[in-house]
Amino acid sequence: MEWDPKFDYPGLAAAMEGKMVQAGGVGLAAPQVGILQRFFVIALAACMEHSSGATLDGRDLYPIAESTPGAIFCMNPKIVSLSNKTQTGSEGCLSIPRRHEVVTRPAQVELTFLGVDGAGHVLRANGLLARCCCHEFDHLNGRLFIDYL
Repeated sequence: MEWDPKFDYPGLAAAMEGKMVQAGGVGLAAPQVGILQRFFVIALAACMEHSSGATLDGRDLYPIAESTPGAIFCMNPKIVSLSNKTQTGSEGCLSIPRRHEVVTRPAQVELTFLGVDGAGHVLRANGLLARCCCHEFDHLNGRLFIDYL
């Protein structure tokens, strides 16, 4: 997916966020709602409650999350690095309602992506935010959390 300045990315991000919130999730990938494109949204504030030390473009993410209600839009994300250290925890998925399983994922992730305005960003995350980034990134590659069981 190439950046198209005529496309309504803010509208798409808002619609995706609305679907995510309505379903009670903290992340939603485009393929989950029938859009075959490489982007996802993540409920930033909800994830940051269970993360620490995250940065966006080198800036501490906590003040950004507090002043930016809603979701972060990640288009054409690329995982730059994953930590060798792992975290194990319960995961669910809006694509598989009412099922939760224990999944082990990297404790930290570094991700590059285009934001809703087309600008490039670098996200370094840990905790729930890292887990959510990995989970949603998996959806873009046709993988579900149950594939790790």
